[in-house]
Amino acid sequence: MVDAALISGLLSNLLPLINDEFSLFWSFENEVQKLSSTLSSISAVLEDAERKNVREKDKQTKDWLRKLKHVAYEVRDIMDECNFEDLRLQVKSRNASSSTRLQVSNLITHPFSNIKTRLKIGHKIKDVQEKLNQISSERKKLHLRESIHDSKKLHCLECIQDSKEDKFTSSWRETVSRSSNQVYGRDKEKKEIIGILVNNTSRVGVSKELSVLPLVGFGGLGKTTLAQMVFNDDEVSKHCDTKIWVCVSDEFDIKLVIKSILELKEEACLEELQKKVIDKLKGKRYLIVLDDVWNENVEAWDQLRSILDCGSNGAFVLLTTRKRNVAEIMETIQHVALSSLSEDDCWLLFKDRAFVHGKPKSTNFISIGKEIARKCKGVPLVAKTLGSQLGSKKSDETEWIRIRDSEIWEISQNENSILSILRLSYYDLPYHLRRCFVFCAIFPKDIEIKKERLIQLWMAHGLIPIVKNQEVEDVGNTI
Repeated sequence: MVDAALISGLLSNLLPLINDEFSLFWSFENEVQKLSSTLSSISAVLEDAERKNVREKDKQTKDWLRKLKHVAYEVRDIMDECNFEDLRLQVKSRNASSSTRLQVSNLITHPFSNIKTRLKIGHKIKDVQEKLNQISSERKKLHLRESIHDSKKLHCLECIQDSKEDKFTSSWRETVSRSSNQVYGRDKEKKEIIGILVNNTSRVGVSKELSVLPLVGFGGLGKTTLAQMVFNDDEVSKHCDTKIWVCVSDEFDIKLVIKSILELKEEACLEELQKKVIDKLKGKRYLIVLDDVWNENVEAWDQLRSILDCGSNGAFVLLTTRKRNVAEIMETIQHVALSSLSEDDCWLLFKDRAFVHGKPKSTNFISIGKEIARKCKGVPLVAKTLGSQLGSKKSDETEWIRIRDSEIWEISQNENSILSILRLSYYDLPYHLRRCFVFCAIFPKDIEIKKERLIQLWMAHGLIPIVKNQEVEDVGNTI
């Protein structure tokens, strides 16, 4: 996928460098001014291009963005070539004999006095300018408009308090066993699962087949939340000798799962880990939650199950997965397929987030909110996200109406549609924050990122806006 936000970051980084670096080379002053001017005019329409590319799936806009990205990297390559030539001459000057030093010094003052080098770079700049002219012409045919940013959004960073965290994690799916949020509409499923768990003691002696119950449903339905409810229930706590929560995620590694069960950080071979986990679980009635399982490797699961199958009668594994095939591979008890919330429960969840600071100023917000909640189609993640988003705009009825009437609702009910609906929140971000957010996609899932390193990368790509009387690092720290 070609992302306009990343292209915008590339261009915003290129523009000042073009003026700073190429201005050294007097031979190309006019060409550089044209190049910079064309890139600036193209950059101004990128937000509109992103909107068309993502919302409207416009193929022509996608192709236009792809061509623009390629040309932007060509400009970058020319700049790198200029820098290399400059460094080469500097090295040559340091190594030159006194009899040739003056000659080399003149080359540094005018690096492209070498006719061959100057013609080569000149042809490349001309070629890139012709391509950009063509791209600029196509921009007009696509009817891309320059963005007029809301002044409040452009200056919102000045109002944000400095973050005090030294680091954050990109692992948005790394879950924990407790949730402080109010849960609506899952009491029936909770009661059903707890009933299966506490009554699963009919077998005599040590289990020959570990009891495994999967919770299945697409992303955003609340599988993890339901598992948390079961995990923290008093009846379950009294029933089990020990409880363990493991976030598995998309990389299924037996050693990592076992180390999580053992709360072990140091390295150890699988044989040693197996002995330790048996020592910990043997003869106990335990509950292990394996959250967010994607693995479809039958042999890997059989190996893990054989290691875990050492508990007493009633030992239990509860897992959550989006994939029915995973559930069918792992289950020993018929899986529970999560359904959507009712309209009433979805409204309660939305209202809990949207009106968290008090009652709305008028009944209009209630009627509009109910229409939005109805369009969430019973998906808790969508209701929570939009409720939280609109909660910060509780006095802006126009914004509520804009969300309610957005064309993005006109989609089918499936997991991809959930992601499309959540883009409403993405588009509500100021443009510079979208670029910073999209940049984080370069990091692997569940990896821990040092905050300082991320800010440095944002700075290197020109993604952090300039705020009066603030250092760039300080501005990045507030994002």
